[in-house]
Parts: sequence; C-alpha cells; structure tokens
Amino acid sequence: MPHFKQVVKTFRSTFPCKLRSLVIPSLTAGIVLLGLAVSGAQAAMVTVFSGNQTAWEAAAGSPAVLVDFNSAPPPGFALTLGSSLPGTFALDLSGGVFNGVYRDRADDDQITKPLITALGSGVTAVGADWNPAFNGLGTGIKLFLTFVDSTSQFVTTEIPNTFAGEFFGIVSDMAIRSIRFDEGTQGGASALFETFELDNARFVSAVPIPAALPLFLSALAAVGLVGRRRKRLAAV
Repeated sequence: MPHFKQVVKTFRSTFPCKLRSLVIPSLTAGIVLLGLAVSGAQAAMVTVFSGNQTAWEAAAGSPAVLVDFNSAPPPGFALTLGSSLPGTFALDLSGGVFNGVYRDRADDDQITKPLITALGSGVTAVGADWNPAFNGLGTGIKLFLTFVDSTSQFVTTEIPNTFAGEFFGIVSDMAIRSIRFDEGTQGGASALFETFELDNARFVSAVPIPAALPLFLSALAAVGLVGRRRKRLAAV
C-alpha cells in the first residue's frame, strides 16, 4: 500500500491547483454522505414503558395524537386485520373494530397477522391501553417493528397476557413504518395464541427530514473548504 505522503504527492502532480480546489470539496461531500448512510444503517434503540404512561409521555417528547379506531382506518394509518386460521371460517378468529375498540388475535398460524402501518414519515412513539386478558390468558403479544429504512426487529419486552386495560408503549430513536402483532411466549404449553383489545392508541409522528438535507450539508462542507483555501492563498 503506497505511503500517505506519496499519495499526496501524486495527487498534487496529477491535478492542477484550480482542479484540486474542485476535487477536494467533492471528496468531502462524498465523505459526508457516506457518514449519513452509515449512521442510518445502525440498529434502532427502542425503549419500553410497561404500565407507565407518564414516563412514556415524557420520553415521547411531542404531544401524542390520540386515535380511536372506527370502521375506517385512522387518518395517516393503514390497519391490516388478522385473518382466520387456514381452513376455518369462524368469525371470532378474524380481527375487527367494535365501538372504537380494535379487537384481534395474535397467532403464528394466521394467514395474515395484525398490522398497523404508519404512513408519511412514520412514528417514533406508540402507546395504547391493552387488554389481552378479555378472553382468557394466552401467550401475550410480541411486537415486530419495521422501520422507515426497511430494517426490522422484535421489541424485547412482550405485552403481558395479564393486562386488562393497562398502558404499554414504546419510544424509538428511528421512525417506525409498521407494527405487527405476533403471539408471545407466555402462558405455558396450553397457551396457543392471544386475543386482545387495543384502545386509546397514541402516536407521535416522526419529523420528516428534508430530501435536500444531505446535499445542503455537502454544499456547506464544500463552501467551508473553498473559503479556507482562499484565506490561505490571500495570506501568502
């Protein structure tokens, strides 16, 4: 591998002074964009607030939007109801909304699992009053998150199968695109799935990042380098 000083010498001999003043800002801009891409690829940090709505509200930051479900999807969200099990047509195995309360089933054998999709820039905080115990104790619920950068992960803490209207919420440092409800690991061998009710859903929307922000940062870096070079030349 060539020595650094040799690389610099080759660079200076290859590019004239004026051309170097253009190449250096371009290289800097590439480094800035690369740094943004690497930072965006890091795993999201998700904080859980189980039974503590006050702490969740403090961590969520911006005022949460309260969503009451009805026959139509909430504004800014798409709701995919859990489907019946293969080969069955029982109505109680499918999800639905009843008097503003979302009721569904978290079951790994479902054809389609319950899913809430946040449109636009996504959400950074989600909370609700959960009632998995309304139809008896089941497996609890695991939340599977997909983020706006298409990465995904499970929330490490499950929603307890004993909750009967208690608050459970999460706050993420990366905008969430969708939340899927999977069956948990609670209840022992006799628990095969989880039915649940979800009410008083609260969401905090992510602040959209302007599409031109990376280009703007690159331009700032280029201007700064050009200005510094001009000062150095003026001092000679």
